[in-house]
Amino acid sequence: MNENVVKLIKQIHEYIVGSAFKTESIFVRNIRVMKFNTDLEWFNCALIAMNFQASNRVIVNTLQGWDAILEFEEENKPVLNISPVHLLKPVYDNINHTFHFDLIDTYYIDQIDGFMHNKVNYVRDSSIERVIKKKENYDKLLKVLKYGWQDVFVESYLKLFDFYHFSNNEKRLFYKNLLMYVFGEELRIVNPHTLSSLKIEDDNKLTVYKHMHELISCFHIAFQSYLDDLDALIIEIGDLTIEQPRLRSEAFHLMEKMSKGISLVNETEMDEQET
Repeated sequence: MNENVVKLIKQIHEYIVGSAFKTESIFVRNIRVMKFNTDLEWFNCALIAMNFQASNRVIVNTLQGWDAILEFEEENKPVLNISPVHLLKPVYDNINHTFHFDLIDTYYIDQIDGFMHNKVNYVRDSSIERVIKKKENYDKLLKVLKYGWQDVFVESYLKLFDFYHFSNNEKRLFYKNLLMYVFGEELRIVNPHTLSSLKIEDDNKLTVYKHMHELISCFHIAFQSYLDDLDALIIEIGDLTIEQPRLRSEAFHLMEKMSKGISLVNETEMDEQET
């Protein structure tokens, strides 16, 4: 394996074990990177988090990527003497059946000269923000939901992960409060959640970091599914007539559960366990 890649992999491990959980500010930076880069692997999120800049930005891109987004007349170049943020690209050779990593040079937007000269105001929504913006009747759907639905939804989401079931109560609370903190604004939680403290042994920090990344990076998918199912159920109830009492009863029973924050995925699992 490339010597620089090996060196970077060691740095990732050292950073997660030695720094990622050290202070609240460093920890918050890591989870913000995860929230705004749900398409990146956990190790690349760590690489971005450990490359801290004064602007505290969390989004990087290649020069070609910034070219496509910003569409300046001139090709983008890095600001003089700026070092790139190295990311790892997993590559599988299906001919030789080998696996390796390539190094990719990326930059924060304020590290490229085009940004400095053109004074661009670039903002990229998080994945969950994009989900909500696509759901134009989001505020209307929220009116159907009962007080405290966020707690139920987050807990039902956590139950989809095996590692959550094998966690003790302290770690379960840590994961729950993590999600409530990261997505509190989007879920319209009135009282902001604080992060739970959790004593993590060095041997377990890498595993917990991966679990945090998995929970955060997949959350918007589960939330979109929940909103789509809720939307469809409201339409279905509106189409049912009094001449369909059994279907109406089943639909309203399901609405009662969904309004509390229970998703259809968990509802199906519960039905399967009962049978």
